[in-house]
Amino acid sequence: MEKDIKELIIDSARKIFARFGFKKTTVDEIANSIHKGKSSIYHYFKSKEEIFKDVIKKEYAYLKERIDEALNTLLYTGSTVFR
Repeated sequence: MEKDIKELIIDSARKIFARFGFKKTTVDEIANSIHKGKSSIYHYFKSKEEIFKDVIKKEYAYLKERIDEALNTLLYTGSTVFR
């Protein structure tokens, strides 16, 4: 359950950061977007910077997975893209 809330915060924050940027996004906005109080956010994260860091980590993992899938598809289908 606790991990689910943390993931909810990260997913919501990602959308807000994408729309308004890091500087203009507030922890209040993130909390409001998931119908929680600001103190609930601080239970899971120490700062807005920490939330942003986890958003970036999640995005990195997603992109790495997509790139790996694409490369594996190219390599195992006999593509000549890399030759």
